[in-house]
Amino acid sequence: MVDIFCIEAARTRRPIQTLLAPTIWRIGLAVYWVVLALGTHWPRLSLEVRSGVSLGDVYLDKLIHLSAFGVLSALAVGARLAGAARLAQANVTVGAVVAALYSVADEYSQHLFERTVSHADVVANLAGVACVWLVCFLWARQSDTPIDAAHDERNDAAASHDRPGGFVSHAMTVSGLTLLSRGTGLVRDACIAAVFGLGGVTNAFFIAFLIPNLFRRLFGEGALAAAFIPEYTRLVKSDRDLARRLASACIAMLVVGLGAIVGMGEVVLWLLNRMTWPAETSLAIRLTMVMLPYMPLVCLVALIGGMLQVHGRFGSTAAGPIVLNLAMIGALAACGRTMVDGRPAHDAVFMLAGAIVLAGFVQLLWQLIAIQRSERLGFDFSGIGPAARRVATVMLPMLFGLAVFQINTALDMLIAFVLCAKEGGAETATWFGVTFDLPIKAGAVGALNFAQRMYQFPLGVFGIAVATAIFPALSRAADGDDGAFADTLRRGVRLTMFIGLPASAGLVVVALPMVRVIFERSAFTATDAAFVAGILTGYAVAVWAYSMTHVLTRAFYAKQDPRTPLRISMAMVLLNLLLNVTLIWPLGAAGLAWSTAGCAILQVIVLLFAVRRYVTRPVDHGVWRSWLRTFVGTAVMVGALVAIAVNVDAGQASHVTVMVVLAVEVIVGAVVFGAFALIARMDEVGWVLRRRG
Repeated sequence: MVDIFCIEAARTRRPIQTLLAPTIWRIGLAVYWVVLALGTHWPRLSLEVRSGVSLGDVYLDKLIHLSAFGVLSALAVGARLAGAARLAQANVTVGAVVAALYSVADEYSQHLFERTVSHADVVANLAGVACVWLVCFLWARQSDTPIDAAHDERNDAAASHDRPGGFVSHAMTVSGLTLLSRGTGLVRDACIAAVFGLGGVTNAFFIAFLIPNLFRRLFGEGALAAAFIPEYTRLVKSDRDLARRLASACIAMLVVGLGAIVGMGEVVLWLLNRMTWPAETSLAIRLTMVMLPYMPLVCLVALIGGMLQVHGRFGSTAAGPIVLNLAMIGALAACGRTMVDGRPAHDAVFMLAGAIVLAGFVQLLWQLIAIQRSERLGFDFSGIGPAARRVATVMLPMLFGLAVFQINTALDMLIAFVLCAKEGGAETATWFGVTFDLPIKAGAVGALNFAQRMYQFPLGVFGIAVATAIFPALSRAADGDDGAFADTLRRGVRLTMFIGLPASAGLVVVALPMVRVIFERSAFTATDAAFVAGILTGYAVAVWAYSMTHVLTRAFYAKQDPRTPLRISMAMVLLNLLLNVTLIWPLGAAGLAWSTAGCAILQVIVLLFAVRRYVTRPVDHGVWRSWLRTFVGTAVMVGALVAIAVNVDAGQASHVTVMVVLAVEVIVGAVVFGAFALIARMDEVGWVLRRRG
């Protein structure tokens, strides 16, 4: 057997490990398939959740069906049932079709073994197969050249993205996977709301999860990635060996630095936990201790994702959060089941925290496997001094600026945590001998997080997807033709407005019905839904501004100028903090949202003026004309949505009625705006449909 593999390896010039891979996948598929068939057909074996479980309408049985057949589909794809490895998309499709056909046959054959047949189970099975198919298909489309290809072939592949507007294709890939990621994220948040509601456990969990996310934004997706990508992009084109050594050094630095921070953080948290705290604060400290190791894992995932983006591979990074969401959904199903058995929510939430850390390890392994096709990491750091100094020169002021912004975001959450009425506690506080009413309702931290997830859905799917895809294009154009740089930037601001403005307006109109449909069940009540919807309205008015800020900031980073956006962001942070502590008194938690939105809009205006040092007219006649058409189309869309909304009381109508109204509004909004864009012959429609600029 070994001789056969050696001969085949010599003939194809491919490593034996690569040839063995399909065999390993096929063995895994065969074993798993047998286990799955036995599990689904064994008489009287049932995994149905008992009535009354706090997951409400989300049944553990359906989650198990979705996951089980998703795994079957993934194994079928990896087994390369279509044959040749180069037919990546064919393997994905054939594997998914085989899994889909079996999922239907599996369910409808169970009656022969005294098992109950359910159409809902078939839908769950097919949903799992579809999720895996979408992830794998989009990833396959972005697959790089084979692992043994010459370096110059990979350089040519990267250079193919240099044309202005070429980022649109990658933005659509990122959008597709991010859509799936955000969709599973909403299911995850709906499960959190159903299991724990807007109580003290939810507040403590989100405060604890804030720490890993803060570092992810600072290092993984923030300063280090933004400083590293332009330098790495330049070296990939000029000196591949040096680029590899620089990448390896940055990853090593992240491991050592963040590992040390985790160690010190655990000691500090252990000391804090020995003190006497209110129940919610004590729970938040202990949850932070559990989830802190997730911080270096997710930062490494984000940095390696930046490397993959330089090589034109956006799929695996955008799909990574799906792993986290599925792990959390599974843990929440277990939480709900244990709570029915009498386990308190304070104990059950630790299952959720543990699942997050486990998902971090899986995400990192996924990224390490993906990067091996484009870059061979190692421990040789020789000759990286000048390049590392350039990265540090850009990173340090950028890190300071991002730290100020991210700390301000953290302060928003802490303000809500400190100044909100605690679950079952007093609604007043006494500071320095002065007693006053707490300005924020109980459960504000959870409500803020749920509202942020809602507006971040279109922001992540479209806005940040455009910014993510445009950054390598801006970095390459920054060293060349100024006209190409300006053209790429203008296309970016046009596309973000084209997508972001109707998203902002639509979210404002459908805020309440959307929150009710997604979150209102079990422990999450209609009153909670109205609370979250009020906060969401404040955030939603500036979705377009959040998106455009990401694009404009990356334009400065591409020009190796982090100081300008740093100064602007510091001013906005101070203004935001001032507005926060002012608006919470008349508006409560919604004041935090309106403050964030207002500062984001002002920041866009200032950035557009500042970027003129690199682009003479960032908002030229073409941009103004595009924005005007987008505004008119959005106004027409809002008119159609309001005509529907005024006929239904979204706060009092039944859950089914609200669901129908929401579906109608989403469809009508998309059709009306899309029809207007086609009739107006807006260029952005062509960019999106043709996937190129």
